[in-house]
Amino acid sequence: MKKHIKIPKGKDVVGLSVNGHSYVRLIDSSGNETFRFESPGKHITAVVCPGNYTVETDGKLGRIDLASMGRLRDTAEFNAMKPPTARR
Repeated sequence: MKKHIKIPKGKDVVGLSVNGHSYVRLIDSSGNETFRFESPGKHITAVVCPGNYTVETDGKLGRIDLASMGRLRDTAEFNAMKPPTARR
């Protein structure tokens, strides 16, 4: 099964619901495989850049959700030697 999807600006997470598969992969508009999942899990999450993709699987695709990592991105520098501070 193949499905074409477009990831708009501001979105960078794809949530896929899949059944009866042995693989799921995302192929970009240049034909490059950008993501592959080879486990029996039914809920798959991939982080991608905005653009056009083809979702390909040997199973049945269900729901496809688009989201943003948003607040997971932080411009603060990470320092493993300092404990995190509470956000306000």
